Amino acid sequence: MECRPGERTENIKPTAREKSLPGIGKRRNKMKRPASLVIAIILFLMAVAQLIRFIVGLPVTAAGQEIPLWPSAFAALALAALAVWLLQERKNS
Repeated sequence: MECRPGERTENIKPTAREKSLPGIGKRRNKMKRPASLVIAIILFLMAVAQLIRFIVGLPVTAAGQEIPLWPSAFAALALAALAVWLLQERKNS
């Protein structure tokens, strides 16, 4: 069955072929939005990197200017919050 723009996929009934394949409904739910999981993992890794920079005190210089540490603490919190938010949105949909 073809999905039209704006149509909700949970209202689509499985085709005869999908009914004949065991576990197709489970697979459809399991594979929902894999890109959001990848992005959430990337956001968590970035948050960990920023947190490590903040804790260890690694110096970062851009165009001859040293970047202070406090933006790394803010970035770690913001990135972790975005990752959690994305995972919760993915779980609830």
